[in-house]
Amino acid sequence: MDAEMQMHVELRTEKNIAAGLSPQEARFAALRSFGGLDQIKERARDRRSGIWMGQLAQDFRYGLRILRKNPLFTAIAVLSLALGIGAATSVFSLVDAILLGSLPVPNPQDLRVICWSGSDTRMMYITLTGDPVVPGRRAGGSFSKDVFLALRTQCAPQADIFGYSPFFGGIARARGLPIVADGLLVSGNFFSGLGVHPLVGNLLGPEDEGAGSVPRVVISYRWWKRQFALDPGAIGQQLTVNGNSYTIAGVLPQGFSGVCPGDVPDLYVSLSDKSLPMQGLPKDLPALWWVAVMGRMKPGVSTAQLQAVADVTLATQADKFITKPIAYITDGRDGPAWKSGAYLKQLQLLMAVVGVVLLVACLNIGGLLLARGAARHHEISMRKALGANRRRIVRQLLTESALISAFGGGLGILAALWGRLAVSRLLAGSPEGLHYDTTLDVKVLGFALVVTLLTVLLSGLFPALKAAKLNPQDGLWQRAGGGTPPLRAGQFLVAAQIALSLVLVTGAGLYFRTLVNLVRIEPGFAMDHLLSFAVEPGGSGYQTSRTVAYFDEIQRALSAVPGVKSTALVSNPLLGGWLQSEGFSIPDRASGGQNLGSTVLTVSETFFGTIGIPIIAGRDFRASDADGALKVIIVNESFVHGFLAGVIPIGRTIKFGDTVWQIVGVCRDSKCFDIKKGIDPTTYFPFRQRPIGRASVAIRTLVPTASVSKEVLSFATAVDPNVPVGDISTEEQLRDRNITPERMLASCCSLLAVFVMLLSSIGLFGLMAYDVARRTGEFGVRMALGATPLHIIRPILKRATVLACIGLAAGLPLTLVLTRLIRSNLYGVTSFDPGTICVAVALLLAVVLVAAWIPVRRATKIDPMVALRCE
Repeated sequence: MDAEMQMHVELRTEKNIAAGLSPQEARFAALRSFGGLDQIKERARDRRSGIWMGQLAQDFRYGLRILRKNPLFTAIAVLSLALGIGAATSVFSLVDAILLGSLPVPNPQDLRVICWSGSDTRMMYITLTGDPVVPGRRAGGSFSKDVFLALRTQCAPQADIFGYSPFFGGIARARGLPIVADGLLVSGNFFSGLGVHPLVGNLLGPEDEGAGSVPRVVISYRWWKRQFALDPGAIGQQLTVNGNSYTIAGVLPQGFSGVCPGDVPDLYVSLSDKSLPMQGLPKDLPALWWVAVMGRMKPGVSTAQLQAVADVTLATQADKFITKPIAYITDGRDGPAWKSGAYLKQLQLLMAVVGVVLLVACLNIGGLLLARGAARHHEISMRKALGANRRRIVRQLLTESALISAFGGGLGILAALWGRLAVSRLLAGSPEGLHYDTTLDVKVLGFALVVTLLTVLLSGLFPALKAAKLNPQDGLWQRAGGGTPPLRAGQFLVAAQIALSLVLVTGAGLYFRTLVNLVRIEPGFAMDHLLSFAVEPGGSGYQTSRTVAYFDEIQRALSAVPGVKSTALVSNPLLGGWLQSEGFSIPDRASGGQNLGSTVLTVSETFFGTIGIPIIAGRDFRASDADGALKVIIVNESFVHGFLAGVIPIGRTIKFGDTVWQIVGVCRDSKCFDIKKGIDPTTYFPFRQRPIGRASVAIRTLVPTASVSKEVLSFATAVDPNVPVGDISTEEQLRDRNITPERMLASCCSLLAVFVMLLSSIGLFGLMAYDVARRTGEFGVRMALGATPLHIIRPILKRATVLACIGLAAGLPLTLVLTRLIRSNLYGVTSFDPGTICVAVALLLAVVLVAAWIPVRRATKIDPMVALRCE
């Protein structure tokens, strides 16, 4: 290129000499007409293809040097983005696993979930997989075995219909060791309908539904790894579940986790196996509805065609139990939609919150970059004066923003590895967390990459464009004159951060108040000194008479434990969220015996005294209320007010199914199922007249529960080691599990609010620190002329306070509008709670003043001579 340039200059020089100029004048004239050689070379290089790669590498190296020379700015910016990106990636990993993922089976779009809807139900309904919501009608996700078989037969041309039902807390013995295991009862076409193939061995098939079939069990990959160390020799071995022997048929693939994401069964047993009753009741009982149903559509068949056949089948098979039953069919690619829907609102809210956190982080970085850009006016002016164009300046500054975002994104992904586990545990309300696959797969990493790129644009583009518009003369003049250009845009961004922080801090305060109010709810009985655990003698082969004897024996054994005051039985743990509802009729009612509904509990005669629910009319249950005696029940006040208003309830008869029961007592209302909901009409049955195979044992203690829990479990296990004994829990722990969503939201929002306040304080600190650094010369001159530290402190703190007040004033109406969106999640507090808002405002003001005080103290310690010497 040098030779070519010289040739052009020499040719023009020769022309000038021929025109009569001297050689020296001819060369000067040639150089003037040709132009600057270096500028022409740069323009030529800029036209080369691929030159941008070299310039990008140059910008990259320069950006690294700039960040290394400013470690405080780099640390603040990277930490801010790491917090925002880490929080967003953590929550998105759960959103992806719970709401966006499909079942790990071939062609999941062909799967359908089949439910029912209708009115006036008259069956014993057990829901262990959740129920859909159908406006204006009752709906359920479980069928009786007879109805399921009818659906499978009648709908065979349209879909391959299969059924399943979970069982929990089974005691499995593999290689002689007892292990608590959860499982799934499945129909013979369950695995073929899903399209799942075994990893090792064979899966259950139609032959396992026969009466004379050998009991077989399929185990999950996780259980195979945990119990058999991936030993292929496990196939064919014997496995005992609740005292019943099974042959291990095969192992499922590692990625298969069942049809209900989040519930990972360990064992799969045939639906026809009678040795595992459903909550102690015969599974073939027509009035017992317990089988969840799914289906895989046949090629070329529409959902409407399946719906038509299913409606006809239900009309003929279920009309005895449901009035006007019809099928309710939904997409089954992600299993029962209502299972994942249990976390839908929480995850949507969390995504919105982390979006605000990420926006605050971007505003924070944008403010820091604006302040830093103002401090670099002289550098940028000098570069533009030396020939750098606006596009090159913008690219250089965006490269620096990209480096910050890349470092922040990398640290954010590392933080997400911990954060996703923390959020999962909060959602589940247990140390184990949710059983969803929340690994950072390609989709999640892609989300993190997109978020990182967005932060580059949101935080870096505006400061880069603003810096590139600088007039070189203004920049050099301000530097020479010691001026400090105002940071109005940076102040605006800090005020915006404070406004958004007020929204999140107020929301966190409202959720915290909700959590406190829920904890303070009185359920109608004393929760302190109350333990409970589950036992299931029916699952270990106990028959009706033996079950009653077992329950009597375990109560006698536990009464002998030192520190135990009394014991009782109840079919479902109090405040455990387990709800069983049944239809009934009042034979002598004036309406002609209309079918009604009531929640039901089966209890022992010691229940009301142990729990502390008073009998306000009639009598309590007695040991003489046994099989063969008069069928008696006790109802609560809500039952009387709802169904027997204006009449004396004692002595009235109620008909459940085909059995007539007489009311012998009325008890005080209490919250037995859900601490957050109202009190439903409730009917209590004596366990001697209505045997159950599974019960929760409630224990009232005279001493702190922690001091007797081990002895209680030991005594309970000693009654019969073959009977499963569930984990022991205090009533407060059961209550806390019941309010897990509220506790999760309060915890997550509080943590994210702390993040936002930290980010806002970092942004204000960075702005004030850069302002102080830029005004070092000014402060030195003022202090040299006699200014006191108070004269330096006052305007800086005033400026920070004004910024905070502007941000709070802008955030207050935004807070009042956005908090209305969460009012349905609040309990005992309104979305406009003056106390919570005042505390949030005071807290943010305190954070702002602390963040501003640190650079202010640095300003008061400036040595005037050092400051002037630097200038």
